[in-house]
Amino acid sequence: MGKLKNGLLGCFYGKIGPVVGYRRFNQNIVRSLPCAVAPSKSAKRKAQQRRFAKASMFCSVAYPLLKKGFIPKDLCVSSFHRAFSLNYPFFKYDGDRVEVAYSKITISKGELKPLVHFKAFVDRDVLSIRWRFYRCDLCGEQRVQLLVFDEKHFCGRCFTDLALASDFEAKVKIGTKMSCSRLHLYLFYIDPNGKGEQAVSGTSYALLEC
Repeated sequence: MGKLKNGLLGCFYGKIGPVVGYRRFNQNIVRSLPCAVAPSKSAKRKAQQRRFAKASMFCSVAYPLLKKGFIPKDLCVSSFHRAFSLNYPFFKYDGDRVEVAYSKITISKGELKPLVHFKAFVDRDVLSIRWRFYRCDLCGEQRVQLLVFDEKHFCGRCFTDLALASDFEAKVKIGTKMSCSRLHLYLFYIDPNGKGEQAVSGTSYALLEC
């Protein structure tokens, strides 16, 4: 509802029909109301929204590790946004569903070489993983980080500081729900003696079909 503060000849304040009156910088201003734009319902827009939602869900699940694996390079771009931007292209809308190229996803972006010969096995609800290290001069302090992602239920679990890289193996309980699903595993390590990206390794990936 518009209000007259200076009589009939003065400017009004507030909304009257399709216009609104207000005062700015000691000036009385009248302008039209902005047009309401209905959300696009096109198939292309819906596909884009589903891709974005799927990628956001994945990165949210992996966030405890993303903030370790992606070092912010400036104050304007967070670890989450760096990881999201890098991995978003691997979420493709195909027909009526979003297809994910899980083997191409990265949860760590560092200068150290990734762990090699990464393999996984499940016995009931216990996940066993093994790996090898590309260097022979281990300092014994590199901490292994693991993401277990359940494709069927689109959920995951993060395991921080799971083991030392020099242990070459580790075991974790993942529950019966995950143990009967198709699992995507992501592994990297952090060197406490390094700084920035020089303290983080690349990502190792393994697929486990239970």
